[in-house]
Amino acid sequence: VLHLKRGLIRLDGSIVWRARANDSEVLLGILINELLYEASQAASINPALHKRVVNLIRTQGLVAEKRQALAVLGVQLSDAELKNLVDRRKLERPVFRYGVRVVDEAWVALIKKAADVSSVVQSLEKWSNAIGKSE
Repeated sequence: VLHLKRGLIRLDGSIVWRARANDSEVLLGILINELLYEASQAASINPALHKRVVNLIRTQGLVAEKRQALAVLGVQLSDAELKNLVDRRKLERPVFRYGVRVVDEAWVALIKKAADVSSVVQSLEKWSNAIGKSE
């Protein structure tokens, strides 16, 4: 049994599957986040700016914006350099994704909330696609 955390909620669960993540986009996002965190730690930035950088790191995607933030912090990497870092990372420190099994009412509530939100988003996408096709 593992002690897991989702936001402020603590849950007990177990790992039921594990898969190596070789997707270059996933690894690029991870590397950019690591570089951004290290650069922000090395730079003497004020606490408010540091908090904004941490929030940026926690946001999935936004690679272009994160690269701009890196450049502001003095780290500029070309596309070729980033590709080399991703390729090296695949060999040196692979990334894994895990599936967990959690039996907890708090987890059921989180999943239900996520499903409700995603169903609304999916409905909006279908609705907007239908309008676009009718024009």
